[in-house]
Amino acid sequence: MNIKNKIINLKNNKKIENSTIQIFNKIALLMLGIVQSILLSRYLDMDIYGKYIFAQSYIVLFSVFINLGFETIVVRELVLNKCNKNTMGTVFYLQLLGGIISFILILCSIPFIRPGESKLFFIVALLSLGEIFRCFQVIRYYFISCESYKGIVLSELYSRLTILLLIVIGIWKDAYTLYFIVTVSLVHLINAIGYYCFYRQHSKTSIKKWNFDILGAKRLLKTSLPLMLSTMAVTIHLRIDQIIIGIMSTDSQVAIYGIGTKFNIWGLIGVSVVNSFFPSLVKLFNAEQNKKFQMELNKVLIVLTVIAATITIGVNLFGEFIITLLYGIQYIESAAVLKILSYQVIFVYFGIVSGRYHILNGKTKFLAFRSFISAILNIVLNIIFIPIWGINGAAFATFLSTLVQGFILNIFTPYGRYLLKSYLNIFKLQCKRLK
Repeated sequence: MNIKNKIINLKNNKKIENSTIQIFNKIALLMLGIVQSILLSRYLDMDIYGKYIFAQSYIVLFSVFINLGFETIVVRELVLNKCNKNTMGTVFYLQLLGGIISFILILCSIPFIRPGESKLFFIVALLSLGEIFRCFQVIRYYFISCESYKGIVLSELYSRLTILLLIVIGIWKDAYTLYFIVTVSLVHLINAIGYYCFYRQHSKTSIKKWNFDILGAKRLLKTSLPLMLSTMAVTIHLRIDQIIIGIMSTDSQVAIYGIGTKFNIWGLIGVSVVNSFFPSLVKLFNAEQNKKFQMELNKVLIVLTVIAATITIGVNLFGEFIITLLYGIQYIESAAVLKILSYQVIFVYFGIVSGRYHILNGKTKFLAFRSFISAILNIVLNIIFIPIWGINGAAFATFLSTLVQGFILNIFTPYGRYLLKSYLNIFKLQCKRLK
């Protein structure tokens, strides 16, 4: 096959196209998020910005009551059942209820975590209210199951651009802090409107036709429970460092650490790649086409490895320059955090692939187990390291716990060992080609 034919085949490969679209979307959202953080960190006082980051991290801890570990399970259900409206309606109402419960729990618990801080409580209340509209994520699952990403990409880009525009207007008008908090809290509402409009256009169906199925709800919750627990543990693993810093140190340190982790959203790129291949992997796995499944799996691993290596090298070469240029010399300490966290990217990506593979084999309990092990490890290491090394200690704790979760614990299951063997074979093959 000549080079021209290879290029034509690549262009005609829908999975590669979807992966490219999703990566573009995540990179665009990452860039917009970075621009938003630059504007807010430079405009707001460092202490206020630290409170804002703490509030975001604290709210995310409760997001498990909204997501319910549904994404992979629901996508699989919609692929196999051709986008059943009962499934859509059931997921929507369960996540709506979860959003309300999450909001109540957040408001009731924050006074115990940071007592006597009325300003922080107000910020948390406003931001958490917008989380209720995340119940429209079920439409996102629908588009993923259809391998159609236009509605997802345009909705998410539109909402982020709208928020960014409002922030720019606020800075221009020298608005108060309240204006910016309210503005940021609108992102999920705007996103929901976009999802719904594209869903109506794509499916020609109104959400009024969605039905709640009590039996389906019980089945989904039972199936997703291990994943929900796993998601809770993963969330703790990703966010607990900022919570502990906020409790043990100052909000200014939270702000500096938060800037260092802002570029740490590269895990979303890995999720995008895996999401693009996942419907195809489900079909091949269920059809027991082992050779084709292995080929698809190898493609995912190769793409993710290249992306991870590029990120790690780039961050270590230009970390200080990037932080100083974008955020100013006052945030220079964030560069060290950024560099430490860049080394975990490959383990994050391998953990994503490993998670999906265990789900395909129905081994969701292992995912919950490994996530809780890493979450507990991260909490313990943060408590030990932060008093000694400050925010750099928090970054190192996250790196070590990610290494354990995404890579080392796979040794303890046959499916994990299979993936490790596949990855090592790919690595050996690439080394031979380089020679």
